[in-house]
Amino acid sequence: MSFEFKCNDLLLSKIGFSFAQKLFRYLTIKRLKKLKAAAANKQIKNAKKVLNLAEANGWLLKTL
Repeated sequence: MSFEFKCNDLLLSKIGFSFAQKLFRYLTIKRLKKLKAAAANKQIKNAKKVLNLAEANGWLLKTL
C-alpha cells in the first residue's frame, strides 16, 4: 500500500469508504505480482473482517 498511500502503515482513522476500491485496484492492477479477481476479493473480505472488528471495539468510527 506504500505505492498508493505513500506510507508503510495506515491509521484506521485515515481509512475511508473508497479504501476497498483502491485496495482491489492495487491488488489486481498496480501490484508487481497481480492477483486474479477471486484472490483479490478474498483479500478485500479479510480487510473487511479487520475493519468490522476495529469498529466493534470502538477503534474506528463508522461513517456513511
